[in-house]
Amino acid sequence: MPTNAQNVKGPWSSDEDSLLLNSLEEILQSAQQNKKSPQISWTAVARKVQTRSSKQCRERYINHLDFTIKKGPLTEKEQNLIRRLQRKTTSYASIANKLPGRTPLQVKNFIYREKSKESERIKSQMSISNIVNSINR
Repeated sequence: MPTNAQNVKGPWSSDEDSLLLNSLEEILQSAQQNKKSPQISWTAVARKVQTRSSKQCRERYINHLDFTIKKGPLTEKEQNLIRRLQRKTTSYASIANKLPGRTPLQVKNFIYREKSKESERIKSQMSISNIVNSINR
């Protein structure tokens, strides 16, 4: 397996994506032929990709390449469900489990965008001009 010094950081190339998908397919076909349950060995996938770690391969597949992932924007219904579930749990994974086709990363990004919007709204309300205007009313 490559050492960390050989692992690439940053964006994935289309060649790396192809290598990852082909390696994953080979491993799954091999498991199927041996009549084993398809356990994915991300270490074995990383050995075949050569430029990425097992963690990078797993995250790339789960968050970007898995064909079951919905890549479009969250629907209003999904957004409302996330907001409601967020009051009960802070686990992105448990929230994502309630949203078929959505990943924990998508849930996390939505929550952080919501927090950022709220922060900006509060900052704008705290601006000097808004405070002066509210005093003068």
